[in-house]
Amino acid sequence: MFYSGEALDPRVNLIGGYNNLKWKVDPVRFHSARDTVIHRHDAFRLEFCEVDGRVRQFLSDGPIRQLEFLDFTNQENPLASALAWIRHDFRECIEWNSKNLFKDVLLRVSSDHCIYYYKANHLIMDGWSFFVWMKQIVSAYFHTGTSAEVDPESSFVATLAECDCYLQGTAYKRDRSYWLQKYYQTPSTLFQRKIVNNSLDAFGHDCLQIRWAKFAKLNDLARSLGVSVSHVFIAAIYVYFSRTLGTSDIPIALSMHNRSAAKLKGVIGPLMSQIVPRIQVKDDVDFDSLATIISKNIRKDYRHRRYPASFLARELRIVAGNQFSIADIAFNYERFDSAECPDGTVVDTHQLGQFNTAPLFFDLCDFGHGQDCWLNVDYQTDFFSPDEIVSLITRLDVLLDAILTSPNTQIQSLPLLTKAEEQTLLVDWNATEAAY
Repeated sequence: MFYSGEALDPRVNLIGGYNNLKWKVDPVRFHSARDTVIHRHDAFRLEFCEVDGRVRQFLSDGPIRQLEFLDFTNQENPLASALAWIRHDFRECIEWNSKNLFKDVLLRVSSDHCIYYYKANHLIMDGWSFFVWMKQIVSAYFHTGTSAEVDPESSFVATLAECDCYLQGTAYKRDRSYWLQKYYQTPSTLFQRKIVNNSLDAFGHDCLQIRWAKFAKLNDLARSLGVSVSHVFIAAIYVYFSRTLGTSDIPIALSMHNRSAAKLKGVIGPLMSQIVPRIQVKDDVDFDSLATIISKNIRKDYRHRRYPASFLARELRIVAGNQFSIADIAFNYERFDSAECPDGTVVDTHQLGQFNTAPLFFDLCDFGHGQDCWLNVDYQTDFFSPDEIVSLITRLDVLLDAILTSPNTQIQSLPLLTKAEEQTLLVDWNATEAAY
């Protein structure tokens, strides 16, 4: 992660989730396993401070936050009470200058069911990190004696030196030139702000559950086209907004996990970055051609992924002369390798909303093991109402069904309306007969 030293908004840097632990959890043993993992990763010791008007990062030698334990077994509905507590706590920010930039709690809801809840400032970890964290805790819990020393191969700080080398090299200049040429003309803003809200209520969350059978079919379609399933979803999002907004020029910010190297897959830290493909396609192409075009463009952009999108945004603001945002839509695809108990039981995971700087953020979560997938939608209420997001999600589901049925349909002909909306538009509104 490249940190630019600019002002930090805790609302857009909050990330979290929880795991259901459906066995008789020993809190003391779990606490020990958790401490073992935390001391193995230096990202948990990252802190930030302001120096001469700029924010700087450093490693702290201070104490690590202790695991909290809450017992809900005496509540009338323990599980509902625990989940309500989690939702309430997640609304509280973790400020960028806090001594510990993460918080985790073990909540007991029955003798054989605990919930492990966690949240962190995005400055010290990304979504992938939470799965690394949980997998290693489960492993340490069931296999005692694991070393608690920092593993050089798992050091986030060690990766920062490589970042510094990049910024001083020719690759940085080449990548900068590539992105500035792509955005030599700045795209128009897609969404208009309706209100101004600076509180956490400025963010909303909803989701679309995608049954495993349907997701498997979408995967099959992607393979038949020679693209990633994420590219199919990006193409669907492009179809929806190019049609509803009447524009063919739609930049979509994509998250890059930057863990292609084997040694980085076990690193906890904010390794994620963004590229911002600029999608411009005529509406007379069919969907499968669109997905192929998008895939080719993303692969080309990927070769220049190391140039920070935040740097590009800063330069474009200078060019545009205002607070220009590169992309109003962001997308992330995460395929998680969930933690497993020794008996093969998968520890199911639930992500909480990830607040994002883009007005609209799609987070596609693939948990594998035949589990249903979730398309999480996080949005800024300055731009969208909850009803508008519900309508968006429902229509995207209709669009995905149509794509599976006929992927060679021109994108201008793919249906966007639900059956109920078609009934209202085509039948009810045209019912002009009147008695004389």
